[in-house]
Amino acid sequence: MDVVEVAPAYDHSEITAIAAATLAHDFICLKAWQKRQRKD
Repeated sequence: MDVVEVAPAYDHSEITAIAAATLAHDFICLKAWQKRQRKD
């Protein structure tokens, strides 16, 4: 996953930064869920 292209300094409405943060959060949650499923 790569969110390097997000530049909050140029994103005045912060829509892109919020979308990137949401994607990163969802990705981390999914990886944690997958790891937990393998242990069960």
